[in-house]
Amino acid sequence: MVLYHGTTNTYEIGQIVVKDSGPSHAISPVDQAFDSQRDPRLGLRQNALYAAANAAWATAYIQAECTFNGRPASEIHIYKVRMSPFHVGPMAIVDFVRKALNAGEPTDALVREYWSPKEPRWHFLEYLGTEFLVLEEVDQVDLTFRAESYQYGVDRDRLKRLAA
Repeated sequence: MVLYHGTTNTYEIGQIVVKDSGPSHAISPVDQAFDSQRDPRLGLRQNALYAAANAAWATAYIQAECTFNGRPASEIHIYKVRMSPFHVGPMAIVDFVRKALNAGEPTDALVREYWSPKEPRWHFLEYLGTEFLVLEEVDQVDLTFRAESYQYGVDRDRLKRLAA
């Protein structure tokens, strides 16, 4: 499946990228929350690579990660990749779970929705896979007037209703 990956890493065209999950790989509380409730037949989220359906979603994801981690946007790369995802889940839930964990709020219902979405029409989906092939580097997308910015807000509003 052709998808898009946003990153601060630099890859070569034709490179096969595999997530480093060695002993130095710290497991975030967010990944622990998700992996504790996954179907055991699925791969671990903590060992997954992420991709998005289009370059705009990949840009939105990596820009948010850079803001969260204090990294400059000048380090961002967007790649068109070929990946066989083992799961597709609503991305907005991940950020919502991160905030809920930081606030000491329950996350079980949100995590279940991520692994087995019941709500129709989530907009911003993340595709998880164990590896991908880099096809080409593409430009970042200017998100100023993009429908994706509005659609992420719709997903966030849906989560507020689910969490209530």
